[in-house]
Amino acid sequence: MGDLNRYVDLFKTYGIEYLLMIVFLIVLIFFWRYLTKRPKKKEKKR
Repeated sequence: MGDLNRYVDLFKTYGIEYLLMIVFLIVLIFFWRYLTKRPKKKEKKR
């Protein structure tokens, strides 16, 4: 019953979580740019 009111730091994070989030955001940016890339127009041959 004594453990019920103990302090637990929910926001305690380590370096690996920060690195994973940065890598995830970079991959998301490149994926978004890939999806929104317009296809190149083909030149007409005469």
